[in-house]
Amino acid sequence: MSLSSWIGPLVVVEDEHDGRERLCCTYYQDRDKRYPFRTDERGFDLLTRLMSTNVELLRINRDMIEEFAAAAISNVLKYTTTTDDNVDARDVVVRVGQGLYAHKPTLRTSGVTWSTEEYSHPGLQRMYLRMKSIQRFTEIWSLLERCEALGVFDGIFDEGGDGVIRMAAIGGGPGYELLATKLFFEDRAPPPGVDGEGGPRLELTCMDICPAWRRYAEALGFTFVEYDINNEVGDDPISVMGLEDGELHFCIVSCVMIYVTNNRVMSMFHRLIHDSHVKAILVSERGERTSACGIMEDLGGKVIRLIDQSDGTDERQAIWTSHEFCERRLRTSHPDYEAHQCGCVFPNVPYCEHKERRRFAGR
Repeated sequence: MSLSSWIGPLVVVEDEHDGRERLCCTYYQDRDKRYPFRTDERGFDLLTRLMSTNVELLRINRDMIEEFAAAAISNVLKYTTTTDDNVDARDVVVRVGQGLYAHKPTLRTSGVTWSTEEYSHPGLQRMYLRMKSIQRFTEIWSLLERCEALGVFDGIFDEGGDGVIRMAAIGGGPGYELLATKLFFEDRAPPPGVDGEGGPRLELTCMDICPAWRRYAEALGFTFVEYDINNEVGDDPISVMGLEDGELHFCIVSCVMIYVTNNRVMSMFHRLIHDSHVKAILVSERGERTSACGIMEDLGGKVIRLIDQSDGTDERQAIWTSHEFCERRLRTSHPDYEAHQCGCVFPNVPYCEHKERRRFAGR
């Protein structure tokens, strides 16, 4: 299964709005390639870099499958393995991972897509690296673009204090959210300089309950911290990272709130932005209705829903912050949606075309 088949070549197309010829790339986020997305040469270059990075991650995964298969044979058969044994065992590991990815047994029994044990299975990781990389990368890039349109990042390059901007991806898995963040700021910000010149240095930390993601995140150049967002002892990202209040500037939360939305977790996020001086929590979720947004507002936080609300509530991408940060730093309570859509790198991310059909159907 070649990942290159999920990203088409750049071709010349005629723009349906102005008739001008433009370069366009068609790509897919789903396994069966049922839903096409389109981007321009900027997005094509970014996706090409993503795929190049994935080559290294899949090499690491191949080694992990080898180790897992060899250990399984040794434990079961209790003899020195042959090459044929190892090949057969590797194939079993891969096929088990494919089954876990496709059938999601824990989703039926516990309401979560995969358990931590399943996430630790190298066969499932292989499928995740192949199938989730494009989706996670493009969604976070779009989230950061929407935040930039509001002015979330204006001035942070003058406020780094020690010349460092720290961002943590909570539930960050192998690190695709942070890879998008790294490339986004490389594109927008001046490079780090010396003697106070240039932009700040980014410190990006991947936080996840599954320690098996560590090798991938560290291969991407990120710090990995094992962290359970739903812990019952009250540990927050700042304390687990060994930082002081004010030293963590932003958090990215991607596709985890559906599993951990409760008063304890939401109170922790509220404390981060009001007591620990995290500027903003940047949220990307699956459901158009994300109950965490309402809970944050009930607690007194400011929630900015970043996707156009004219076709109904859509809370898949949002900012959680303090009213003070919003009033002092943000240019408006909502970005110019149409202008953003015209200039964004990955249009229709997350997927919004269904809203037009719903509107025309009168729903």
